[in-house]
Parts: sequence; structure tokens; C-alpha cells
Amino acid sequence: MRLQNEEACPSWAASHLDGCKSCSSALGKPTPGVLADGENNEQRAACSSDAKWTLILPITSEGSTTNAFWARLQDSITSLERSLSCHDQKRTTLFVAHDLRDPLLDSDEARRRITTMVSKTKLQVRFAAPLPPALEGKLCWIWDFMAQNAVKAGADFVVLLGDDVTIETEGWQDEVEREFRDVSRQRQLPFGAACIALRDSSFPGFPSFPVIHRFHFEVFGSLFPKEFKNQHGDPFLFE
Repeated sequence: MRLQNEEACPSWAASHLDGCKSCSSALGKPTPGVLADGENNEQRAACSSDAKWTLILPITSEGSTTNAFWARLQDSITSLERSLSCHDQKRTTLFVAHDLRDPLLDSDEARRRITTMVSKTKLQVRFAAPLPPALEGKLCWIWDFMAQNAVKAGADFVVLLGDDVTIETEGWQDEVEREFRDVSRQRQLPFGAACIALRDSSFPGFPSFPVIHRFHFEVFGSLFPKEFKNQHGDPFLFE
């Protein structure tokens, strides 16, 4: 996984995620109470290594054999474990959703299997209610629904991943948080008034995996307008 930064790119998510790219939100003047170093106390707390992360993972068995699906998901979870320290795993939740009546996944047995996979790490796991047919094919709506739910549950950072994503860079969460801190300091914006995109080595230069801070939801109320249904959500957030 790479983070992409439009000013200076350190290096990180077949998709393989490998560093970062940052884009500040167009929110006008910074809020009052900014300290000399560009942070207030609330911003410092939000940028601490105790910030909570939620990795949004909508999954489907459509188009996959049973064995291929489980192998792919296991590879993704294993790469997450390898890329995060024990401390970072403990502050990270994998938020899983699947379609209602998915022939492979909509069962207690499948959810137990996923829970067992994750239990071998220090990651937390929780499941959304099965997604109704009205959301079928509407990835942006699913993403928005899950992101809002994650923030309400206490997440500071949210990012959408896929079950075919493997992460190649260790310590990527700390790098993302540093990028958020740099944007706040350099542009005199509230902490979180930015979008940091994980660099997808399969599509260099495209912000396939934008990381959003809870500040975005406090300002806008949702991830993006309802007009976004299945496409263009990631570049919209980054731009």
C-alpha cells in the first residue's frame, strides 16, 4: 500500500496498496483556537496513536468459487496482520458486510468462519446487517452507510477496502496519520480536513482507497451526495 501525497509522495494497496497522497478539503478559513504549531488539543488527541480505525469491507461470493473466495479473503486478512503492529491491530476494526441471501456468506457458519480468521490476529471484527436488494450494485451507498455507522461507533479514520486487496507497507496507518498532521500544520486547517489516498500499485496515481477522518462527517453529514451510486466516489472525495 502506498500513500499518495500531491506535494511529496512517500512510498504504499492486486490491488496492492503501497504510501500516500493528500488533498485538503475546501472548508475555508481554519477554525479558531489553533496553537502556534498548528494544532489544538483536540487535534493532538485525534492524531495520537490511539486513534481508532475502521476498515470497511463489503464482500460478495458472486463470480467466485467457494475455495477461491475463502483463499482470497484469508490472503487479505493475513496481509493486514503483517502490515500492522499489535498495538495498531488492537485499535483497528474490520467492518464486514454481505448481501442478503448471498449463497455462501449469509449464514451463521460463514460469519463464524470470518470471525475465526480474524481472531487469529489482534484485529476486531463486526458485521453489518445483511445488505438488502435495494443496495445491490450501489457501492457508494453501501460505503456511505457503513462509514457513517463506523463513525457513530467511534471510528476516527475510515477506509474502504476489498477482499482482493493485499497491503504491502508496514506501519501504513502511522504514515497516514502523519500526512493528516502535515496537512493540518502546513495549511492551517483543522485536523481531519483532508483526504489521504492509499496508493494502489495496480492503478498508480488514482486515489482508489481514500482515507477519511470523522471530521468530514461532522462537517458534511455524509460521505458524499446521494447522486453517487456506484462510481466516481473515490476521486470525488480526493478532489
